[in-house]
Amino acid sequence: MPAIRDRDPVTGEDAIVFEGTACIQYLAERFDKNGDWTGRTAAEKAAVMSWTEYQTAGIGCVGNALASNTFRGRHC
Repeated sequence: MPAIRDRDPVTGEDAIVFEGTACIQYLAERFDKNGDWTGRTAAEKAAVMSWTEYQTAGIGCVGNALASNTFRGRHC
């Protein structure tokens, strides 16, 4: 299981995050100050969050391919 241990730059407290999607979201919120990866507008942020959750939930092409070990002729 993916996990991150970070230190809060303000309080010095440990920040421990586990699970792949949570780690991606944590890193994006912590380090993407310009919105290059997470989006700059509400619409961009909504799209990024929706597609990230869609893929990591196993609903999208990546999740389906991993679950079935093949694309079975489907195109993403």
